[in-house]
Amino acid sequence: SSMERTTTSASTCSEDHVLSSPTTTTSSSPNQRRRILMDHGLLMSLSMLFVVSPETSFAAEAPKKTFLKGTVDVKPDVTLPPDTTSSALYITARPNKPDNVPRAILDGSNGKPPPVLATRISNPSFPVDFVLTHQDLTPEGATATTEEEEDSYWFDSLDLIVSARWDTDGVAASRDPTDLVGRTIGNNQNDVSLVLSGRGFTGKLVTNKSKP
Repeated sequence: SSMERTTTSASTCSEDHVLSSPTTTTSSSPNQRRRILMDHGLLMSLSMLFVVSPETSFAAEAPKKTFLKGTVDVKPDVTLPPDTTSSALYITARPNKPDNVPRAILDGSNGKPPPVLATRISNPSFPVDFVLTHQDLTPEGATATTEEEEDSYWFDSLDLIVSARWDTDGVAASRDPTDLVGRTIGNNQNDVSLVLSGRGFTGKLVTNKSKP
């Protein structure tokens, strides 16, 4: 059939291309030609092993680990604005004390333990569950990963200050008097629970002054 003739023609062209390469001669024996074709197929198979698809992510190869998980809710007497579509919940975790923080990290944060985990949840519906994993590591949290144990991190055994802030405009850099905040101490041994409330008089006064 025409399809068979086309297939045969394509196969012949492919073989002719291999046999006419600079490394072959027209006087090659059948066994030599067969070996050349086998070598060519092997090289193509090996090349396929190193093809990385566009969907492949090197981040996906990082150790998958859960550091903290818990729930964030608001106090019963807190009333949220009617429209919260632009809001966002920011959750961070930092060592409770600087004692076991690597010196190189402390030097870069003026002696204050920096956040090692951080995440953002857009327009949350309270109560909201959260999980902080390796994907939420900050540069400081990932910097001192132990090379001997790729699933071990320098802050694993430390108590962490877990802070949450519900930001009304969803912009992390802004501070608004209507933002809700909360914090607690947690670790990877137990789930944490945070309850958000208003900033209080002093906090609202400070945020009002800081607004442009």
